[in-house]
Amino acid sequence: FGLITFALGLAGTFLSPIYRNLTIQFKVFIQLSGMTLGGWIEADRRLRRYEFLALDARRREKVREDERVWRKWERLVEEDERGKEGR
Repeated sequence: FGLITFALGLAGTFLSPIYRNLTIQFKVFIQLSGMTLGGWIEADRRLRRYEFLALDARRREKVREDERVWRKWERLVEEDERGKEGR
C-alpha cells in the first residue's frame, strides 16, 4: 500500500494541478493515511487467517477427542455384549 500511495502521489504531482498546489504537510498526511489504511487491511487479513487456522486446529482436536470417546464407548458395549453371551 505504501508503493500504491507513492505511485498515486507521483501521478497526482504530474497530472493534477490541485494536488500539485497542496502544501507538503497535507501531501504527507494523504500519503500516511493511505499507508495506514493499507496496514489496517493487511493486519485484518492476517488476523482473520490466524483465527481461521486456530479455530480449525481446535475443531480437529475436538473431532479427535470425540473419536477417542466414541471408541471407548464402543469397547465398553462390545465387552458388555460378550459378557451377556457368556452367561
